[in-house]
Amino acid sequence: DDDDDDDDISEPIVATAARGGGSTVATSRGGSAVATGSRGGGGGMVGAAHRKIERMYVPHPLTMTYFAAYRRDGETGHTHNIVLLDQGDDFTDPELLDLTQVRDKFPMLEEFSECTPKSALFLVKFWVDLSFDDLGPESYLGVDMMFESDESLRIECSTTVILKGRQVVEKIQVEEGRRALGKTLFELKDSVMCDVMVEFIEKLRSVDTPAVVNTVLENFSVLQVVRDEKTKDVLSCTAFLFEASRQGSGPRRQVFRMYEPTGFAL
Repeated sequence: DDDDDDDDISEPIVATAARGGGSTVATSRGGSAVATGSRGGGGGMVGAAHRKIERMYVPHPLTMTYFAAYRRDGETGHTHNIVLLDQGDDFTDPELLDLTQVRDKFPMLEEFSECTPKSALFLVKFWVDLSFDDLGPESYLGVDMMFESDESLRIECSTTVILKGRQVVEKIQVEEGRRALGKTLFELKDSVMCDVMVEFIEKLRSVDTPAVVNTVLENFSVLQVVRDEKTKDVLSCTAFLFEASRQGSGPRRQVFRMYEPTGFAL
């Protein structure tokens, strides 16, 4: 049944190495696996936690400017975006989210929230587009990420996949920034998805009913922590949640800034 199938892809698996620039280390970990809302189409809320209060822009030490997970044909270069965030200004003035509403889905979120700059603790809700061709011998599933900072530094990006509340894969990438237009730019491109993610996405694509896809996705989340590679200071912490996109709508997203309700200050 569905529960047994879910267990098949919940076992700890060591991630494969990334391709492209930078360096990557991947490890498996044993280790609680939510919510709704969207930009670029659709409405909704992230559970009861979706709150909009008066706020002001607060700069943070590192900004994500691009994130995409995709299927790419190695011969033609044709790319189908499964999820896409291509506007860094999504992080400039996002709506606010009480992190207590989602922390049960993210082991160690509370710990990271204590050492992350208050302006750099985010949740991104993605609506995924799985309507792509089957994987062939020359195609692959990959991830691109871009960040920028005012500081000159080297970053360490840790991405952890969580299934049914268990941390099953952690992928660590180290990237040297390059200075351009007064900013330090970081580009982590063509990182091939690990086996557990490929298997998980293929399983989702085999399900015909969107409601069943969303049931599976309720048990899936990702936590990304970016540190200064030298000092190990946390520069940003971003939690990712997922839901199936409506047919024909393409990938969509909604960005929230998380906060602790007690003693919270902008």
